[in-house]
Amino acid sequence: MATLFFPGCKVLAECPEASAKLRKYMENHYQASLQGCCRKDHEKLSAEDTAVVACNTCAAICQENTDAKEIVSVWELIDNDKTFQFPDYGGREMTVQDCWRCFDNRKIQDAVRSLLTKMNCVCYELAENYEKTRFCGLTLLDICNESTAKLAPKRFVENGTEMFQPHPAKTKKELMKQHCASISTDQVVCYCPGCIHGINEGGKQGIHLLSLLFT
Repeated sequence: MATLFFPGCKVLAECPEASAKLRKYMENHYQASLQGCCRKDHEKLSAEDTAVVACNTCAAICQENTDAKEIVSVWELIDNDKTFQFPDYGGREMTVQDCWRCFDNRKIQDAVRSLLTKMNCVCYELAENYEKTRFCGLTLLDICNESTAKLAPKRFVENGTEMFQPHPAKTKKELMKQHCASISTDQVVCYCPGCIHGINEGGKQGIHLLSLLFT
């Protein structure tokens, strides 16, 4: 039985310094084995293993293509770690942007909000939150990645075909601006790089939760 940690390629690119700190945390606290891209390394998971993920797509691929005993997000692990030293943001006001890729995973959504509370952040909710979210930045304004659809068809094909609606570049930016117009705070906390890029395109400041935790 082993714990395999999938850091998420796009998360690594978005938050390189915080990802390095997360890696050390996972190694020191959970003796986790660092993996590469989930599209290939998910094959290493056995029925006795636990997959720890920092990316919603990694979670879907591991869920649909492995017999792993458990798939858990880093947000849940950190939220349940009574020894974790949370930074104090002094009541910073931020809006929470839920990601469509895990619209039906209440454990992740609750953990995200719990972590923000523990960091002394004041969180604002959008009308389309939790299971109502239909947002993933620019991702849903294009065709679905072929590899992603093949590896996680339940999430991205069976439950997502109608979500992917290709638009020209100019229209994409306008749609992101429309979305951000409903957000009252300047800063928006996300747990998905795709969501961050969409928020930034719309004129708000997207911040990844990982960067807040490992400042």
